[in-house]
Amino acid sequence: MAIQARKPSPIRTIIEKVRKPKAKQAKLPLFEAMANGETPTDAMLQRSAKDHLWMHFTRHSPFQTGDMNIITRGEGIYLWDSKGHKVIDGLSGLFAVNAGHGRAELAEAAAKQMMELDFMPLWSFNHPRAIELTEKLLSIGPAGMTRIFFTTGGTEGVETAWKLAKQDCKAVLQAIWPTNQDQGHLPHDRLSRHQSRSTIDYRYCRYEAGV
Repeated sequence: MAIQARKPSPIRTIIEKVRKPKAKQAKLPLFEAMANGETPTDAMLQRSAKDHLWMHFTRHSPFQTGDMNIITRGEGIYLWDSKGHKVIDGLSGLFAVNAGHGRAELAEAAAKQMMELDFMPLWSFNHPRAIELTEKLLSIGPAGMTRIFFTTGGTEGVETAWKLAKQDCKAVLQAIWPTNQDQGHLPHDRLSRHQSRSTIDYRYCRYEAGV
């Protein structure tokens, strides 16, 4: 009696394709050089970046004929690129290094904290530095502020503020509209501002005049 072969499931077919990719692994001379203990040269960094790295909000066509600005170190308000040029960091590392680059006391404080406790999310747990920083911020904050909610950056901070605003008064969403300068990187923000008026239940709105 002949036994008919079982047809493979679609999921197994996909798994087999993943296991046996048709494309060959890209050649990575920079990675190989580093694995051999070699120090990457500017030419090696330029070639690898042009071939493999997409930069944010950047036109890449000029790099077909010219080199990228590869920043290798910073000190105070200054940066140095891989060719030795010195420039001022006018953006402060995209507004994240306002205290300046290469601050030894900040590096030491970070190293000390990482050895004690490198990371702990404030999800049902707490830790001393978060509590201490909370009171520090309240001491220099405006009168009437009694609570602090920590976020990882500006995007998450603004999005959290939107969520809190919606809980207080959903009608306030109709007063704010996107502009041409909107960066569009706040998912909750954009969804909220494009929300239809018909989907807002004004019965739950505790709107105060003048807010």
